[in-house]
Amino acid sequence: SRTGSFRDLSVMDPSRGSGSPSDGDDRDLDQSRRAGSSSRKPSAEDADFFDGWVGSEDEDAPDVAIDHEWWAGLNIDEDSDDDPDHNPERFEAYYVDPKTEDYEGSRHGVRGSLPDAFLPSGKMPRGVTVDGSSRMSYEDDVFDDPERLRTIKHAPDAMDAMERGDAKSASAAKAGARAARMVEMPVPDVNARRTVNTYDPDSQKLVSVWAANYTVLMTDLVPVRSSDGTERFPTEAVEAMFANLFPDEFRGIIPVFDHRPVDRLLDQRDELLNVLNKCVEKQRRSYQTTYTKRDWRVMTSVDAARADLEQCERAVVLAREAVLAGEPGPSCFAVFATQKAAAEAAQCLLHSGSRRNFCVQPAPGPDNVNWQTLLYRRHQSLYRIFLISPLIAFILLFPSGIFTVGIASACVGEDVPTSLDWYCSEDAKGFQIFVSGLLPPILLTLWEVFVVSFFLMYCVQAQNVHASLSSTDRRFLRYYYVWGFANVLLGGITGGALTTFAHDVLGQDNTTYSIQKHLGRILPISSNFFLVFVFFRSVYLPIQRLILPHPGIICWAVRRYLCVFGCAVTPRDRTVKYSPRGLRMGREVGVFLMVAMLGLTFCLTAPMMAPACLLFFVANFVVWRYHVLYVYERGWESNGSMWFTVVELVVWSLLVAQSFMSCVLFSKSAYLEGIALYLTIPYYLYKYVVSIKAEFGSGNSWSVPLGEAAKAPPADFSAEIYTHPSLRPAAMGWHPDVGKVWRGYPGVAVKHTL
Repeated sequence: SRTGSFRDLSVMDPSRGSGSPSDGDDRDLDQSRRAGSSSRKPSAEDADFFDGWVGSEDEDAPDVAIDHEWWAGLNIDEDSDDDPDHNPERFEAYYVDPKTEDYEGSRHGVRGSLPDAFLPSGKMPRGVTVDGSSRMSYEDDVFDDPERLRTIKHAPDAMDAMERGDAKSASAAKAGARAARMVEMPVPDVNARRTVNTYDPDSQKLVSVWAANYTVLMTDLVPVRSSDGTERFPTEAVEAMFANLFPDEFRGIIPVFDHRPVDRLLDQRDELLNVLNKCVEKQRRSYQTTYTKRDWRVMTSVDAARADLEQCERAVVLAREAVLAGEPGPSCFAVFATQKAAAEAAQCLLHSGSRRNFCVQPAPGPDNVNWQTLLYRRHQSLYRIFLISPLIAFILLFPSGIFTVGIASACVGEDVPTSLDWYCSEDAKGFQIFVSGLLPPILLTLWEVFVVSFFLMYCVQAQNVHASLSSTDRRFLRYYYVWGFANVLLGGITGGALTTFAHDVLGQDNTTYSIQKHLGRILPISSNFFLVFVFFRSVYLPIQRLILPHPGIICWAVRRYLCVFGCAVTPRDRTVKYSPRGLRMGREVGVFLMVAMLGLTFCLTAPMMAPACLLFFVANFVVWRYHVLYVYERGWESNGSMWFTVVELVVWSLLVAQSFMSCVLFSKSAYLEGIALYLTIPYYLYKYVVSIKAEFGSGNSWSVPLGEAAKAPPADFSAEIYTHPSLRPAAMGWHPDVGKVWRGYPGVAVKHTL
């Protein structure tokens, strides 16, 4: 059985997937093979291609702060074609040439039968036929027997085969070429981050599988007080427990360390590198050399910027070593060799203690981990929820119509402030109409974009409720839906004076019946406002989104046509400002649900609302689908879990529509019909919600069924795939948006909260 820990993050060795006594010999042989091939290009013969990630060629090499330029290949500015850092032939992440690369096969794999394919070093998968007669188990070591070693045929070097034009190795050459290109990607895409490669004995091919299906997330570990008075989380005890329960399938524990100090230093290093590049470019264009003072020394601005960068890089390496040498946090990932064992561990109660401790759940994908939440225990998150919820309630209930009402009533009444005499005079009547018509939409847009969207997302992220980014985005969607109901629907019905309306209807002389009759009377009157609201979003917004799909287009236009002295001179700046953003799924879906709620509420009292909503969905869906496919970038994959939240909120929209329809019927003295709606519709909606929650409401509902998991091939991968990129050797795969729910919005979307 395997009892070793995954805490050694410096080696990516697939041979660690077994606990046989020959592990050390296998690693030495694997090191010698990689050392002999370090001078040539990556090929299918390299053992590293069996991993989902590619390890360091020299395991004994000293660690560096970061060994890649994360913006390489992501800059879409056509002016960057002349930059030496922009090599489109090397960093085309989404293009596959069918003449030279494998389009349908595994990313690191080779198509065809096993003798013509390459096999990884170290352990062989269980039940693999090597020479047609003998079968080896997973614990057998192919390298212990020289005769069996000679029976294995490795694919030729992919690069050499492509140069020779060898037809027999064309498939292997294509797979190797595609693998080499994916290796050179500085920032892997979602598929590269969430998949690993393994051997399938049934099809005798290398296949890509999801790493999350072999992993279980355990949270809320109970700290243990040691003899010296310090507390630490018992990851060794958790590892021993899994090893006893799953002696053959358990592979090890991946602890979760506090990455934030290293991540902040990498952000600082990214800024310092950008400053250095700007200084070099500015010095190259200038005839004079600028000097600055550092302590007692006088040096050029370029040397000073380079010294600051080197000092920050040393701090990154030291901080990473200190974090990895310290104690892990209250969460960890448990890795198994088979999907069946992982599914069993995720769906069972593994500990006899409280269900609030040692909580086990299916692990999110490596691209979908909310790292900040894993650093806190549940009771700590409850404190944060208690403190942040009032702020969220203020954002949701603050009347957005105050902007329209305040500007419209600025000159109403006798007690007009003297400071507004110039604005309320008859001579400024045209200017007053212009301001009252233009300023409220601008203020409402800024309020919705920065406060309701980004600041509300900051508050949701700060609550530390969910361990995945997709679940955090769905939580934001629910809050956004409440804001749409309270501010858009109720605020529009009451004319923006929601507070005054609530004070009037909740008086002592009013009853529940009188309140419903009052709502029923004013509902048809307010339909004109919502009709204009929906038509505006149906006609104007799709055109605007086609022209300006994200703020990067505005930044590019400003630099190209308005920036006389040059802006964003570095490739990194161009990437940050011009590259496509991530899809704000919670906000985008929230807008669709808001319009659906308006359409269901007013479709009977204002029949023109139905075709207006139909026009909105037709126009916006076409544009939105195009942007999802070709403009926006995926930051994570949720496997369709957003669908459940959308269905749940649509049911709530039906309940809201039924309630307002009953109010209208009461105002028309149709008491029997209104009561009949209350007695029938809520009951059936409740039954439907209960049924979909039972089927899709829990995390286990989205797990792989045991019957299907048993058919999946075994897999083994390095601990680095479930380690924060800032803590990996040379910060492999790191970029500034790691851990953000919405990537690509610098300055407004954050990855660390209070």
